[in-house]
Amino acid sequence: NSEECYWCLGVLKDATAEQISKAYKKLALKWHPDKNPDDRAAAEAKFKKISEAHDALQDPEKRKIYDQFGKAGLQEAASQERGAGGPSFPGAQGPFFGGGFPAPFSGPVPMDFGMDGMAAAARTHPMFTRSMARGAFPGPRVAVPVFVVFGGVGPGPRRGRSPEGIPVVLHGLARPLQGLNARRGLVMDYDLASGQCVVVMQGGVGRVTVRRENLTVVAPVEIVGEEERPELNGCQGSLAGYDDEEDRYVVHLLNGQAILLARDNALLPVQTPVVLSGLQETDNLNGKWAIIVGISPATLQYEVRLPGQDPQLPPLVVGLANVKA
Repeated sequence: NSEECYWCLGVLKDATAEQISKAYKKLALKWHPDKNPDDRAAAEAKFKKISEAHDALQDPEKRKIYDQFGKAGLQEAASQERGAGGPSFPGAQGPFFGGGFPAPFSGPVPMDFGMDGMAAAARTHPMFTRSMARGAFPGPRVAVPVFVVFGGVGPGPRRGRSPEGIPVVLHGLARPLQGLNARRGLVMDYDLASGQCVVVMQGGVGRVTVRRENLTVVAPVEIVGEEERPELNGCQGSLAGYDDEEDRYVVHLLNGQAILLARDNALLPVQTPVVLSGLQETDNLNGKWAIIVGISPATLQYEVRLPGQDPQLPPLVVGLANVKA
């Protein structure tokens, strides 16, 4: 429960840092074991809870994680920091990536998944600034060294782990997980063989295991080729979910507007993990995981690579409608 620490200190969730500090000092003085010699064990337990609550809320970054993911999020962050020497994404240097390729999310993953937070993340995220800005297309297409988020290139394990997490929105889930649709979380583990991902949910819900097709990656997007709403072309925003009935992305634009957008009108950046669909000549690849490694703005096509694909072979060229983030 992401409100437990606030309850423990007796403050509201919108309490200021000063109010939290004042409440902690008052309770710490009251429940310090030396002040309660007659029931020292109970006082120690209470004092420990108060101290843990204060530790979670007094640091702005910890508080942000706690508000989004509860204690599970803090424990995950602490675990990764101990295990990796810090919360930075190891990328290609991790045990599942084989080395030699850039990391997928090289920087803090945006933890604020509200409309404003996702729009701000899209505006400043390195994926956006590196790949989506028009100035990033000096020629007919742009390509980067290939890496694969879900596994590695060539022989080896087909699963991986992201200490920072890949931000996603859940959708298309049936009972008993139906209540998690449109909820947000971070993919921490993924397995190509089973097609499943372990997601730490926002708001302290805990972890769930779901299939990749039930996830939409929170990624920057630029609107292109929109004929019915031409005024939207060139607008930028962030993927915020997926409407399965309409078969459309839910997009939050930088101006705060929320719209539904067809996949063939959504230009995603290089390094976005996707699922292939709607392929005809290579229909055996439909449902496979891939990564965008190049973009042709002139023809509105992606170059993608699949896990295990021989890096000497050319990437697969697909249309915008043939991928889903």
